[in-house]
Amino acid sequence: MFNKPFKRLAKTQFIQNIATYIIRYYLILVYKTSTWKIIWQDDNLEQKINDMGPSLITFWHNRLAFGLHVFGDYRNIQALTSLHRDGQIITNVIQAMGHKVIQGSTNKKPLGAIKSILKCVRENGKIIITPDGPRGPIYQVNSAVTKISYKYDVPIIPMSCASDKYFELDSWDKMILPKPFSKIYVIFGKILTLSGDENQDKQHLTQTMMNLSNLSEQYLNGGKDK
Repeated sequence: MFNKPFKRLAKTQFIQNIATYIIRYYLILVYKTSTWKIIWQDDNLEQKINDMGPSLITFWHNRLAFGLHVFGDYRNIQALTSLHRDGQIITNVIQAMGHKVIQGSTNKKPLGAIKSILKCVRENGKIIITPDGPRGPIYQVNSAVTKISYKYDVPIIPMSCASDKYFELDSWDKMILPKPFSKIYVIFGKILTLSGDENQDKQHLTQTMMNLSNLSEQYLNGGKDK
């Protein structure tokens, strides 16, 4: 995506600060001018999510730009972000908008991230995870999120979203950046039922999230009752 000189430049704090500033205020513009419709497949979950215990909320890496608005009003939420250079800019934006992060990965050297996740769980926190991140493949669960969920009895709440107007970046995940004055549909699925078989559970989560992505597109295109 970047040539080598730009990659080296992007590592500097000055450039990261500029990128954080631009992205933050662009997203604020998008959030304030767009029309949002949030749909819950489980009405009871909508009512109790703020007061329920710990949970893991999953959505695809290329939907990251939507998350700061979607989760802005919920209590005790932290986002799992990558230690990669691109992940640092995302971390900076999330923190600049007043949210907490856990830095690490559940698929590469996961011990530190898992310890931080479990600390958040013990404090009844909710953790936002992009299970195909930080480097893909796109739309493929490659993290230990289902294993953590099953082992520590922490529910997974899958979600996805779609926008009628957006930029698609030339990145591994085809990052979706909604445009101002967009119409955006967000769908929260039901709590995922797991079997304890890690491969089967990963496949189940992948399919569920793809179904939610397709469903959000259908709502956006008028194919579902609103």
